[in-house]
Amino acid sequence: MALTVSTLPTLILFGFAFLVVSYLLSAQPLDLVRFMKYCLICLLVGAVSEGYGLAIGSMFGVMVSRLSVA
Repeated sequence: MALTVSTLPTLILFGFAFLVVSYLLSAQPLDLVRFMKYCLICLLVGAVSEGYGLAIGSMFGVMVSRLSVA
């Protein structure tokens, strides 16, 4: 829970920056309510996917491997 909460500012900041650009480049109507709903849905999907990633990642052990570059 603490890890998810600690990454929320980064998720919101970078997510919002990406969403502004993608919303404008996709020629969506310039309606504030529609844009806020779009941002809310996308940021919630990002938070849920991060939670799923942490939950699934906690089920598996840590694998340490060597990477050799020739």
